[in-house]
Amino acid sequence: MRLRIAAAAAADRLIVSYPRMDVAQGRPRVPSFYAMETVRAVEGALPELRQFERRAERGAMTRLGWPAPKDKALSIDAFEFDLASIHAALSTPRGEARGHGRYLMELNRHAGRSLRQRRQRWERRWSVSDGLMGQDEESRAILARFGLQVRAYSPSTLQHFAACPYRFALHGIQQLRPRESPVPLDEMDPLTRGALFHTVLFRLFPLLRDGGASIADADRILDETAAQYEDDLAPAIPRVWRGEVEDLRADLHGWLRRQGAGNAWEPIHAELAFGLRDRSERDPSSAAEPVALLDGVLLKGSMDWVERHKHSGDLRVTDHKTGRAPGKVPLRVGGGAALQPLLYALACQSLLGQPVKFSRLYYATQRGGFTSADIPVTEEASEALAEALRIIGDSIRRSLLPAAPQTGACQYCDYRMVCGPREEERTRRKPPLPELDRLRAML
Repeated sequence: MRLRIAAAAAADRLIVSYPRMDVAQGRPRVPSFYAMETVRAVEGALPELRQFERRAERGAMTRLGWPAPKDKALSIDAFEFDLASIHAALSTPRGEARGHGRYLMELNRHAGRSLRQRRQRWERRWSVSDGLMGQDEESRAILARFGLQVRAYSPSTLQHFAACPYRFALHGIQQLRPRESPVPLDEMDPLTRGALFHTVLFRLFPLLRDGGASIADADRILDETAAQYEDDLAPAIPRVWRGEVEDLRADLHGWLRRQGAGNAWEPIHAELAFGLRDRSERDPSSAAEPVALLDGVLLKGSMDWVERHKHSGDLRVTDHKTGRAPGKVPLRVGGGAALQPLLYALACQSLLGQPVKFSRLYYATQRGGFTSADIPVTEEASEALAEALRIIGDSIRRSLLPAAPQTGACQYCDYRMVCGPREEERTRRKPPLPELDRLRAML
């Protein structure tokens, strides 16, 4: 008799059933056939389905989304016991729940440290749990090796600071990168598209410099370059790859037509690099060492094109973009998110010894509308750039690089798995960061 009772209890525990219908997800109920056969073996007959479901609801030890029994005494391991204890504490009035989870902090020092840090992150003040924010001299001494006058940064890396200082720390200082993993190819990813487009432009440059390039020249170079990329990348669906290449061909034709008659600017340098180790497919005038700007800020990078005006002799730096043009064109530094044009203009002046009149972002595709965002290189623009770099440099020096994302910055951030999904909600509880807010407000 005792064995039969134990078997019946086991059968109740094995009954697993989804709710009748989850309206939000539209998921129907699917009973477990193993549980049904267990009941048949113990009781000699299979109960009617509705009765079976009611028994499941009454006897279920676990709940959807919380894999632990309601009674912690029925836990089968430490994990279930901890979850059951936490759930009980959460459903207990606040005054009575105090101390119910204390054992978690005492049994495992790592769990205790993690829980304390998570609590600090939600406090209404900034702390060392909010990012790279060491307040001691040792931390500042370490970060001193990564100052703007000590280590060379690229413009794209510096632009991460305005989006989120902690993203800048992870990308530029700790140099973390997302792991590359193969994914199904349903379209060419933006990085590959941009790299392919820039390679084609670099290989077209000698023809344009020496008198002009035809549509046939552009097609030939695109076909050769695309074949090289296809061999290296081995796309899973050749038809998709070919379709993306044809879209790029249409963009290239549109770009080339705008380089023709009526264009007063002639290219004189392509991929003019400085401070980069990789010297393949670079302009012969490229420099191996970084360029020092303003108050000794070290910069590295590669300028897509340097152009000279046919009549005035003024220089212009052009950076080609293959994405969509922004709704708001930056006037100088674009809230810290558009430092590249002015940084490249000053780097070009340093390398070539000639003043640069304009620096521009050219959205050189159909999706970008062949839009040109021209930024004049003026004294006011240089002062705005110097102020932006000062704010970034001071934050590094003072070890104040918190996870403080700009609105919408977390959506496509490569480091979201490091911080978690609720950083914008969490940091809205914190006091304002005046210097960061000032940078983001700069035009």
